[in-house]
Order: sequence, then C-alpha cells, then structure tokens
Amino acid sequence: MAESPSILREMADVVLDPIYALEDHGSPFQKWVEEVFQRTREHLANYSLSLRPAPDGSEFLLGDCPAVGIAPGMNPRRRPPLFDAKALILPLSPGVAAMAYPSDRGEPEYSVDDADDGVVLAINHGQIAQSHKRVFFRPDSGHSATVRNYLGI
Repeated sequence: MAESPSILREMADVVLDPIYALEDHGSPFQKWVEEVFQRTREHLANYSLSLRPAPDGSEFLLGDCPAVGIAPGMNPRRRPPLFDAKALILPLSPGVAAMAYPSDRGEPEYSVDDADDGVVLAINHGQIAQSHKRVFFRPDSGHSATVRNYLGI
C-alpha cells in the first residue's frame, strides 16, 4: 500500500508526458484555433455585408468587444453564441460600422446603407451592454452622457 502513490505517479507520467510535450509546443491549442477559424469561415461564407456610415453629428462608440452579436429576444447584456447570432455588428471607426448577416437569397450582398441616429444609438447601446470593461469615444463627443444614461449612473 505504501507504494501506491509512487505507482500512480509513474502511471500519470507515462500518460501525461506526451500530452505535456505537445502542449509545450502549442500544438493542441494551435490545432483548436485553426479548427475554430475554419468553422467560422465556413459559417460566415454566405453572410452579406453592409457598411453603415453614421450621419453627421453622430458617432459610433468603440468598445473592448469588437463584434456585437444580436439575436431576436436576446438579453442585451449577454452575447449570443456566434453561430446563433442573426447579425454581427462591428463598429470600425467613429464614423462607420459594418453589419454582417446571413444572406436570405443564397448569394451574399454587399452594400453601403446610411445609418440614422436611432440605428447609431442602438449599436452604441449594444456596444455598452456587451463590453467587457471599457468603451471608447472621442473627448467632447457627448458620449459620456450616452454611456451614463444607458447604465443609469
């Protein structure tokens, strides 16, 4: 009985050493990342893309969550899983956001569609709700009030 811990340790070493060697080289993680990127590429291959310029006097917030996923009936503070999202919104700059969404007609469409103030505000609210810690905006843009009002502070 006194030898049990030693035997278990030897068995663990035999089983785990090859795994540790692969992990030291990053192989399992790299393979997983490549598989996720491939599945994502396949999933988004038929998505349409719309660039949405903000109107004069309106700006998009930029947050530490680069893509805001949206789905019907979702809780705005919880991102839907990527493959469940009905659209992905990516603010690219204070003046332009991109919206990627599944194509209903089979072939993806590409367009530039002006966003009105209501769309900009909705995207900004999504950016605030889904941010991990921070949203960014230009000084004197007035977005400090946007963030405070949305958060109720």
